[in-house]
Amino acid sequence: MNLRELKKKLDDKGVPASAYSLEGHSLPETFVLSREGNGSWITYYSERGNRESLEYFYSEEDACDHFFSWLSGYY
Repeated sequence: MNLRELKKKLDDKGVPASAYSLEGHSLPETFVLSREGNGSWITYYSERGNRESLEYFYSEEDACDHFFSWLSGYY
């Protein structure tokens, strides 16, 4: 899936938009999916200014699939 499809699936599942960022913004206590400058993708949980549970991906599809599965475990 891509970012647009991920957003729809998260909305359909009822995950609050305030719980995550798909634009790489590290808001306090949020799940984050971000595209890095080198074209790779990362996911992490932003907690007290730290990146927790950091994962790296080479494709948008892999990052989005992981992110959805990860958040599905919480919501």
